[in-house]
Amino acid sequence: MQEVSSYHQELTNRISPIVDNLFKSNSLYLVKLKKWEMIEMLVDLFGKFSPEEMRTI
Repeated sequence: MQEVSSYHQELTNRISPIVDNLFKSNSLYLVKLKKWEMIEMLVDLFGKFSPEEMRTI
């Protein structure tokens, strides 16, 4: 269980700066999306990959 939580945190740490960049560079994201919802959606999506596959990406 600890490993899953750690992997989730690792994904969040990697995805958050990317989402921050998107929100800074395009005001449409600010109007239409909520940053934390987008981060969670991406974490769920990429969480389907194994940690090894994600580290390769």
